[in-house]
Amino acid sequence: MHWLLWASVIVVASFGNHFVYKLMSTQASPLFMAAVATLSSGIFCLLAYFMFDFSSGDKMKLSVVPALAAVGLMLAIIEIGYLYAYNAGAPLNSLYVLVGASIAVSLFVAGVLFFQEQLTISKAAGCGLSVAAIYLLVRK
Repeated sequence: MHWLLWASVIVVASFGNHFVYKLMSTQASPLFMAAVATLSSGIFCLLAYFMFDFSSGDKMKLSVVPALAAVGLMLAIIEIGYLYAYNAGAPLNSLYVLVGASIAVSLFVAGVLFFQEQLTISKAAGCGLSVAAIYLLVRK
C-alpha cells in the first residue's frame, strides 16, 4: 500500500483523536483519560497483530524491545501532554498545528542530519513555512 494512503488514514484518525480529546478535556483526569486511551490502543494493536498477517514482526529481535518500550513511553507522554494542554484551555485550532509544525521542522533537520535524506529547495521552503506558521501561532 502506498504511504500516502496511510497518511490519509493517520489524518482521519488524528482528527478524531484530537476532536474527542478536546470534547472530553474537562470530563475526567487527563492522566486517567490518557491511561484508558493508551491501554485501549495497546489492545487494538495486539488484536490487529493477531487478525492480520504481519509476518515482518515475527522476525523481531529482542534487542529492539528497549527501544520500543521507549517509544511507548514517548507515546504516553504525547497523549498526557495533549490532554493536559486541552484541559488548560489550548485551542483545538492551534495546538495540533503548533505541535505538528514543530515536529515537522525537527524531523526535517533530523532526516537530513542522521538519515542523509535529500535536502531540496521545495523541502527547505516547506520547512520555512512551518517556522512561519509556528511564529504566527505563538505571537501575541
